[in-house]
Amino acid sequence: MVDWGKLLKKLNISEEEAMIKIDGFLIYAQVQLAHLEDAIERKKFSRIVKFAHKIGTKAAKLELYQVSVHTEHLEILALFKRDTDYMLLLEELRETLIQVHQEVRLEQRELLTG
Repeated sequence: MVDWGKLLKKLNISEEEAMIKIDGFLIYAQVQLAHLEDAIERKKFSRIVKFAHKIGTKAAKLELYQVSVHTEHLEILALFKRDTDYMLLLEELRETLIQVHQEVRLEQRELLTG
């Protein structure tokens, strides 16, 4: 899911620094997910677009395109106020973020055990 080689080259940083950046993103994403969930519950489409976009933009900068695909989908549907199960889409986004988290932890373990 994380293309480490591409990310390291793009940002010109070490693998450890990349992990720190992704960890920071995951914390940021959790806060934005809470806002996104609130916007979905209130059917505030402009806010759904806003918070999905915030997550997606940062994800794309970190080469986390699986995350940005989910956020773009949410953005487009909310932009046109489509009738869909936004909570299901939110859960899919959460699952993808969990996968990124697990992959980062696995990479950290591999670095430590060398």
